[in-house]
Amino acid sequence: MDQLQPKRPGFIRVVDDNVSIPHIELFNGSLTIPLRYISLSLLVLKAVCVVLCTRLSLMFPAKDGCKFIPSVAVVCSEFIKLSVSLFMVFIFTAKKDIKSLPNALYKEITSDVRGNLIVLIPGVLFLFQNNLLYISLKRLPAALYQVMYQLKILTTTLFSVLILKRRLSFTRWFACFLLVFGVVLIPKKLKGSPAEPLSGTTEFIIGLLAALSSSFTSGLGAVVLEKVLKDTDERAQSGENGFLPTVWGRNIILALVGISLGTPIAYLSSKELINPVSYTHLTL
Repeated sequence: MDQLQPKRPGFIRVVDDNVSIPHIELFNGSLTIPLRYISLSLLVLKAVCVVLCTRLSLMFPAKDGCKFIPSVAVVCSEFIKLSVSLFMVFIFTAKKDIKSLPNALYKEITSDVRGNLIVLIPGVLFLFQNNLLYISLKRLPAALYQVMYQLKILTTTLFSVLILKRRLSFTRWFACFLLVFGVVLIPKKLKGSPAEPLSGTTEFIIGLLAALSSSFTSGLGAVVLEKVLKDTDERAQSGENGFLPTVWGRNIILALVGISLGTPIAYLSSKELINPVSYTHLTL
């Protein structure tokens, strides 16, 4: 009879056995934390840090007085996304074989032409969303921007109901109502706070419209992309033969859309500001 092997001791262990809820065990199993709570905490931390760090980077230039150009920064982020996605395709699809990478990329792009064409839609939407975020963040107080940007949760919910035919419980609809109620209350609080003076009514309205537009494009793009990924999962569960694109292949297409459209936008909008010596310096 085979003896059962004891659990490996360790300070931290990730458990995903398709039986229990995925979780992390700490101190040899004495403390268990579901992965969804960790993911939620990291998302909240990321949302707050991105706003504050981006705001500070726009307000305070480097020691040499140089500032980055937002439209160029968006394109550079797409290059980073492309690099990471290519690496993940190399790991998972090409199985760490550099000679198999071209064939893996070919299968990622051509195995689901219809789905990849639909991915172009969120690619364009995400590009405009990223540019609109910089526009709104430069013109709105950080607190107002943070709350306004959370409207993407509401737009995502509405589009998921309309496009994915998803039914939501009363609790979730009530949470959306609280979100809208918080957005309505924030401007009233800012009126009596001189800590962050607004730079004119016109600039404020532009920032407000940019934040609303970015929430709209974010919600629509996320739902369209989710529908493509959901269709791929359904095909996999139905036992369809053949190669099915991975999420990293979809990300490559998103990055290529952002680069191909974002580069001319950055050049035309900031042609006189871009350093002629090096595009990657992002300097004024």
